[in-house]
Amino acid sequence: MSSAVFRGLARLARAPTPTPRPAALTPRAGYTVKAARSPVGTLETFIGLGTITVAMLVPAGFFLANIENFKKRD
Repeated sequence: MSSAVFRGLARLARAPTPTPRPAALTPRAGYTVKAARSPVGTLETFIGLGTITVAMLVPAGFFLANIENFKKRD
């Protein structure tokens, strides 16, 4: 195992230094940002946030309600 570590360190020691990056990077993909086709309404926002909240809290609540059962090992 130690020989593998030494080989890795030796490889790092002789690795070339990284070249400096240019000051301004240009994006490779030509993409544009557009507005949504139909704006998201208030009701849709509440339904989405409520669903995510329930999806996270219900399993946590089930676990906390049954934690004594999980502690017991038969």
